[in-house]
Amino acid sequence: MEQQELYRYYSTQRPVDIGTYPKDPDNPLTGFLNYDERTSVEHGAFRAWGEVIYRSPLTPDQIYQYELRPSRDNPDVRRTMAE
Repeated sequence: MEQQELYRYYSTQRPVDIGTYPKDPDNPLTGFLNYDERTSVEHGAFRAWGEVIYRSPLTPDQIYQYELRPSRDNPDVRRTMAE
């Protein structure tokens, strides 16, 4: 069975809550996690309040509008870094 690729985005400005992440019927949220406090993530690269997870990548506009940061482990980011 093939493992589904997931795309993780960090909420750097506020905890994940209603209206703080994109709601797209073609790319529904598959999960989220709020941290107890603003936490260092991505090996200390920045701090976040939580994370949201999708099955497909978000658009650059969605990332910008909701002030999210993509994980370095996202498949699209890994491909870009390998180039």
